[in-house]
Amino acid sequence: MTKNLFLVLLLAVQTAFGQIVSKDFSFASSGKHVIPYNSISNSHQMVQDSNGEIYFTYNVDVSPGITYGYVSKLTPNGVLDPTFGSNGRVQLPSEPYMNQIKRLADGKLLIFGILDGARIFRMLANGQLDPTFGTNGMSSAIPVDHDYFWNSYEFILQNDKIIIHGVSSYDPDQRHVISRLNTNGSIDTTFGNNGFAFTQRHIYGQTFVLLDNQSNIISFSDNIGIIEKLDSNGHPITSFGNNGVLQMSINGSTIGDVGTAMIDSNNKIVFSTNGNHDVFRINPNGTLDNTFNYNLYTSLGLNAGPEILSINEKDGNYYIGGNGGDFVISPSLGIFKSRVFY
Repeated sequence: MTKNLFLVLLLAVQTAFGQIVSKDFSFASSGKHVIPYNSISNSHQMVQDSNGEIYFTYNVDVSPGITYGYVSKLTPNGVLDPTFGSNGRVQLPSEPYMNQIKRLADGKLLIFGILDGARIFRMLANGQLDPTFGTNGMSSAIPVDHDYFWNSYEFILQNDKIIIHGVSSYDPDQRHVISRLNTNGSIDTTFGNNGFAFTQRHIYGQTFVLLDNQSNIISFSDNIGIIEKLDSNGHPITSFGNNGVLQMSINGSTIGDVGTAMIDSNNKIVFSTNGNHDVFRINPNGTLDNTFNYNLYTSLGLNAGPEILSINEKDGNYYIGGNGGDFVISPSLGIFKSRVFY
């Protein structure tokens, strides 16, 4: 099947795409709800339910050297929901830098944070911690931390279980490690080796962890070109690469920094590289799919190399998002609800 690629770039000059973007002024205050801001930009994450309600994490500097993490809820019209926590927000017992949030089908929230190791908090729809999860709503501590560049920490839902990955807090080589929690918040000792599966990477590099359509686990080790494939229970799939480990190279050169990666509907691995801004595809058995190769330089005739930030699939096409030139990040963060016209 042939797949087309659509590129969406965030350009400094918006009219390059002929778009007109306008705020929905009925949302919050003149179309914007401002999030309390500090320098910890990767503490902000947002989810939305089918009713349009928005949950988001953020950090606030309460005094010099002390920062608290929070979860807030907005109604569909953009104002804080007073039925959630205390006037629309809940303080998290977690360190900054690491807050992530997901919403479950039953309306409960899962929040990832750091408190003496990585932990998952499960929250009821009203903002109270779920006493049936872990201890008073907080999972067991998992010895996982961020890498040197404050990346490589994440949690992924694997059916009814929770996959966590990051840098091992206790491994002398500070290798990246993947762990799994049971539904009740305890460490799943049936996963990997007593609950843990180590990957090739160490603290000085980023790791991407993905799930394929059979809940197998794919781990990318950034800048060393290694891809590992584990089964759903954390054991190497020996038919992939060399006993589950693939040293990836293109035209004899080891793949460098990986920009982003995804698993498509055919279980193929699609990823971009920061070095030459190509997009490649790997078959489920670890071989390079030579029928597919896309270079943004040559295909679009760009003068400056774009940064690929995301790849998604829909209706048999790949959609690539990124930026195509210089751009400015404002120091004031907010949630916007906009109408976009093409």
